[in-house]
Amino acid sequence: MIIDYNTINNLNIMNITDIFLEEFIKESGKEHYKLLSYLSTQYNNSIIIDIGTHKGYSALALSSNKTNTIHTFDIIDKINEKNKLWQNNNVYFHNDDLMDNNIRNKWETTILNSSMIFLDIDPHDGKLEYEFYNWLKDNNYKGILICDDILYFKGMRDNFWYRIPSDHKIDVTHLGHWSGTGIIRFHPTPL
Repeated sequence: MIIDYNTINNLNIMNITDIFLEEFIKESGKEHYKLLSYLSTQYNNSIIIDIGTHKGYSALALSSNKTNTIHTFDIIDKINEKNKLWQNNNVYFHNDDLMDNNIRNKWETTILNSSMIFLDIDPHDGKLEYEFYNWLKDNNYKGILICDDILYFKGMRDNFWYRIPSDHKIDVTHLGHWSGTGIIRFHPTPL
């Protein structure tokens, strides 16, 4: 997969929704929505997982390719009613905590069959992220894991990002979010 700054930065993702989202017009390196939209178009008829829905913007960006099915998870429903208008397309919201092993087991097949996972959860201390990374690795996950906030928080750097082998990850902050965006691969194909 070749990731090009100009292609991503010039991407118009405002056509995903009728709702104006200022975050969707910000350039790469400030916001990660154009990167997420671009990456979603690299897969067809795939499952994409979004963990940490928050307001739903990442799920919406990931829904750019309508052939894909997006499952977005959060422990609190913070999506306002206006943003729920797009949810009936190819995005499905689940009020579940995938960091809880019992709940994760319920979704195991869906998670492991996904092509891509976007992970952006609180409290950004890196511990849950690293545990989830190891769970994916132990279960022979074959997709990619995109992680937000890998550089801004000390816990994310020390407890998570710096612990991932360098030949399995790439820092794409210049294409993603100012707080740090990284991609981890679980298969032999180079990034």
